[in-house]
Amino acid sequence: MDKICILGAGSWASALANLLSDRCMVSMAVRREEQCREINEEHTNRRYLKGLRFCANVHATTDYRAALNGASLIINAVPSQATRGVLREIAPIWNSSVPLLNVSKGIERGSGKRLSEVAAEELPSCRFAVLSGPSHAEEVVTGEPTAVVIASHDQMLADQLQNVFMRDTFRVYTGTDVVGVEIGGAVKNILALGIGICDGLRYGDNARAAMVTRGVHEMVRFGTFVGGEAKTLYGLAGLGDLFVTATSPHSRNRNAGELLGRGYTLAEAEIAIGQVIEGIDSCRAVVQIAEENQLDMPITFAVYEMLHGTIPVQKIVSGLMKRERKSEFEDRGEVREK
Repeated sequence: MDKICILGAGSWASALANLLSDRCMVSMAVRREEQCREINEEHTNRRYLKGLRFCANVHATTDYRAALNGASLIINAVPSQATRGVLREIAPIWNSSVPLLNVSKGIERGSGKRLSEVAAEELPSCRFAVLSGPSHAEEVVTGEPTAVVIASHDQMLADQLQNVFMRDTFRVYTGTDVVGVEIGGAVKNILALGIGICDGLRYGDNARAAMVTRGVHEMVRFGTFVGGEAKTLYGLAGLGDLFVTATSPHSRNRNAGELLGRGYTLAEAEIAIGQVIEGIDSCRAVVQIAEENQLDMPITFAVYEMLHGTIPVQKIVSGLMKRERKSEFEDRGEVREK
């Protein structure tokens, strides 16, 4: 590929632009003129990724037509809630032969749709793939060993993109379970918020381990209900991504949760983080789907209450601990008890 277009210029978009620029031209479509000038003139993106210096093959533009012109691949790296608007904006100038790789993690608020579904509606006949896994931008930029997965219903496309992204320190696996990869990326952010809240309350390692383990159980229940495969959710896109998000100081969602646990309001936490916290809107979407289908997801519902409810956090945690006794692997089907 001679040119790749990246929609967005946040931390993950910048890390991928840096990764790919050793082999091709990368055009980053940005909104703000100030950020565009910084990338092109100073070759930095300090607000989102300190210490990064782009090579000459990375160029930013506020003109979608210029960004897309001649591109062999489009990478969607804008926040999940902005994805539909951006795809709708580029639809009139999009070349339908050019595939779309989504690297944003979330579920659309209101519709409850995954981003592959959003892409199918806004870019009909789009060849779609999704990249996800435990991959903090800060470590990708510094060349730390990283493994991710690219999933597509089109195996040839997944194989092609594997070749595009593979590097000595960036290993890419392929798969066909688009739903599972998308759900893993969305739900792990919700769980990371909850784990961060526990950290903010200083509940310790035992509570964190319990949240991760029981959280994966909920992730698999939800993911398989909407059509994903359990093995995917136990892999890089699910358990792997949850592990790194729940334990790393680089995680916006975990850090936001910690602030909430320390007494910040949701608005104060969002201001302090300074970037989009995907788990907040994804939590709304997942809770809506779970309620409509009576799915048993106590941790997810508890996180939602912590984010938006009026019940004290300590009381919510106490409620989780006092739930009805059961076997560890007991599952009463999909129905959530009232």
